[in-house]
Amino acid sequence: GSFMEPRILGGRTGTFYGTVIEDQFVAVFNWPLGAALSFILLAVVLVILAVASPVLRRAA
Repeated sequence: GSFMEPRILGGRTGTFYGTVIEDQFVAVFNWPLGAALSFILLAVVLVILAVASPVLRRAA
């Protein structure tokens, strides 16, 4: 399902941020790093939404 799609799209050379986070939790059992990476991803998404929201409101 949704766990295999990034691995298929990335192939052997490409890596996706979500796959790295998953590996930290499942394969390496490095929960603190996985949690930190997840929090960074959340922060990046929130910043993008905060920047894009006023721009999209003006365009509409």
